[in-house]
Amino acid sequence: FFLFESNKTYPLVFPSKSRPVFLSLLNARSVKNKSFLIKDFAVDNNIDILAITETWLQADVSNQIAVNSICPTGFGYHHLPRMGSREGGVALLYRNSFNLKKLSPDISCNSFEFTDCIIRHSSTGLRMVVVYRPPPSKKNQLNITMFLEEFSSYLEKLITTARPSLKKQSALCITLMYTAPKN
Repeated sequence: FFLFESNKTYPLVFPSKSRPVFLSLLNARSVKNKSFLIKDFAVDNNIDILAITETWLQADVSNQIAVNSICPTGFGYHHLPRMGSREGGVALLYRNSFNLKKLSPDISCNSFEFTDCIIRHSSTGLRMVVVYRPPPSKKNQLNITMFLEEFSSYLEKLITTARPSLKKQSALCITLMYTAPKN
């Protein structure tokens, strides 16, 4: 279980790679107006896998231009938009040297959004879950208790189902991003 701080790069050793794999997390608050900055961030920091929260993209074709401008040459992009809102959304930007398999856990959560994938290189797999918890507000009626209950249930389900899907050498990486309350 790894917890990442936004805008930092973390090395992870894959036995099948000759160099560490560099992971990073970015809370974008809309990728549309920052697509070239995100692309440059990934390239300049030699990032292999970039988790992005608050993409603010929808599932429609109109966002394809933003997606295309985010992806450096040799990268893929997986996105899960927040349904029913222009905000939210989580994504993974990853080098094409990795194979990404999207997983569809049988769980519904109201207090956070996530994407769950297996990222594989050769015989080594990394199950990566990117989680974003919107800050509680009167409008969304979310609270920390709701999040902790749902997240605990999600982790229990995730851990009990993680092993069969990864087979050989593997790791579980949960990338958790949340906005801290203002003082």
